[in-house]
Amino acid sequence: MRALVLCAPLVVISAGCAPKDPGPPTYVRDVQPLIERSCLSCHKEGSIAPVQFDTPEKAKLLSASIWAAIESKRMPPYYASGECNAYKDDPRFTAEETEVIRQWVENGAEVGDLREEKHAEVPQLPTIRRDRVMTIGTDFDVRTMNPNELDNYRCFALDPMATEQLMVTASEVIPGNVQLVHHVLAYEVLASQLGELQALDDRAPGPGYPCKSGSVGIDGTLMRQIAGWVPGSSPYQLPPNSGLHISAGSKIVVQIHYNLNALSRGEVSPFDQTRVAIDVDTSGTLKLARIIPMFNDDLDIPAFEKKSVQTAQFPIGLIYSGARIYGLSGHMHQLGTDVKLEQVKKDGTSKCMVDINDWDFNWQRTYELQRPMTLEVEDSLRITCTYDNSQENQAYIGGVQATPRRVRWGESSFDEMCMVYMTFVQ
Repeated sequence: MRALVLCAPLVVISAGCAPKDPGPPTYVRDVQPLIERSCLSCHKEGSIAPVQFDTPEKAKLLSASIWAAIESKRMPPYYASGECNAYKDDPRFTAEETEVIRQWVENGAEVGDLREEKHAEVPQLPTIRRDRVMTIGTDFDVRTMNPNELDNYRCFALDPMATEQLMVTASEVIPGNVQLVHHVLAYEVLASQLGELQALDDRAPGPGYPCKSGSVGIDGTLMRQIAGWVPGSSPYQLPPNSGLHISAGSKIVVQIHYNLNALSRGEVSPFDQTRVAIDVDTSGTLKLARIIPMFNDDLDIPAFEKKSVQTAQFPIGLIYSGARIYGLSGHMHQLGTDVKLEQVKKDGTSKCMVDINDWDFNWQRTYELQRPMTLEVEDSLRITCTYDNSQENQAYIGGVQATPRRVRWGESSFDEMCMVYMTFVQ
């Protein structure tokens, strides 16, 4: 015989009291902790996103837009595959969390009872001290000495005030005109090379001098990268107890690629004053870090091909043996859909390092590994990039969609690249 159990306010015959149905999800009880954890570092008052929903009322008002961005996986903007590797501070929602948000929206996006309010810690965007802040020195007119109507590549010399040896422990590039700046790369130029740098600058009228990415016109700089910026970048901290080396008397050269397509719309300013900030350490006790690109520059992407896969593999050799990889950042242009880097062992087995399988040119972030990966002398690195060169994936130039053409490696936003930058410590 079943026992009588009192479950106020009713008397029921049951083996026990079923938990009370909480009803549809509400914002303050169910959704707010998820939004705070994964969205509010950017979507709050005073942060970088153009739209804020940092109160329950704002979230309710924007609920349909929030759900559309989450359902399409545009937000949070984190595109490295979790099946490839595990990364620090992954903000993506689980399937169960996504379902809670969907139900909240479809049931009217109710704010809920404030007495049930729950919170999560809002992650803070990276910040640096800005021990040294350097500027290109002028409101540079990006149309100056422009070699063609779409792209301008300009190098500017900056002074890090390296009166002694420095180690750069963090960096931040602050573009002066994000609508025109395609990327910024900063490299060390040694004191012994400053005569070459001055000659390049003297030969060019106006501020700076014309140059191409990956080479500022001075040998060896590609191996001495100090900082970088692409759309989606944020201030960057080097791995703990490590830094990038700057010799006494060195200068820094920034190479800025300006894509001028936005000028055709008329409302975009043609002026830029990009800045570079660094944190420095002079103790001499830090390990040496480096930022080195792994790339395939032998690209040949046929016109109209929907899925063009380009692969290259290179041995590690002694120079990188023992390097511990902490962070990885892909770089492609407008046609890219997937960039993947693998560590290939001597026996042919491989480990996935990073696979950005939903490439978005506007969100080129660095993915920091939960567990650093160590390269061995007999390893090789395999990079695979995939492109969509179909008609529907072409850019608009001056309001007209381009016709697909054969695309090779190149500097222009309308050429392509296949790169993964590796941050490692030796």
